[in-house]
Amino acid sequence: PILAHPERYRYLDVGQILDYKERGCALQLNLLSLSGHYGSDAQKKAIQLLENNEYGLLATDAHKPEHLDKLKEIKISKKVMGCFEELVKSHHATF
Repeated sequence: PILAHPERYRYLDVGQILDYKERGCALQLNLLSLSGHYGSDAQKKAIQLLENNEYGLLATDAHKPEHLDKLKEIKISKKVMGCFEELVKSHHATF
């Protein structure tokens, strides 16, 4: 099973999210969460999970053109960018 955008579930803390992962759920990052689009809590959890290499999948969750425009404007630190690049590289062969 895939747990889509777990960083957006306000009722789950990072420990609870990782419990789902330990039980076999793959974690899917919603890229818009990195922009703060869903609030600072989701953004902080997304960055923490990304920095700790917890995600296995990426998605945009874009439902309208404005979401795609917002993806172009995401600003993240070099450290987070490095983690993001590693996630993309590690799963490139599976797509």
